Amino acid sequence: MALVPSDECLVVCGMGLFEWVELKCGCVVIQISKSFYHLADMMLSVILLIVPFVLLQGFAFRVAFWMTVLHDIHHVLTDWEDRFPWLARLSTKSFAIYWHTIIGDILIIGSAYTWLGFFATEDDGVGRLAALFYRIAVLAFLPVYLLTIPRIWEKAKIG
Repeated sequence: MALVPSDECLVVCGMGLFEWVELKCGCVVIQISKSFYHLADMMLSVILLIVPFVLLQGFAFRVAFWMTVLHDIHHVLTDWEDRFPWLARLSTKSFAIYWHTIIGDILIIGSAYTWLGFFATEDDGVGRLAALFYRIAVLAFLPVYLLTIPRIWEKAKIG
């Protein structure tokens, strides 16, 4: 997998938001840049720690809060391969970004938010507004997951 010559597009404050990547099969795909993925994921992690305090109670609160904390711990352990030193200092570089995409984002956050939005009930501590919020969050994350799939291909050497 190699970056296409004009590898970054939509540059904001010196940080490319997306990268064009050419896979082994010759297909050119777009993916979120590693630095932007790190910054956006970190910001969302902090913001989404507040949501359970406002919208949830009981078992649902514990699931949302602790799954977000678990994701944040995994976030700190991930090697984001940042080009920006101030972002790179926020990581212990223990896991490859591939593992964070699969475990931290898809399995931990994706499964928790899917349960909260679509399967949890008021008896679990999820009201209508909370269910709506988590449904929107799950649906909003789907395109982001599609833009991180090349990270999975990169590690698995697919394409």
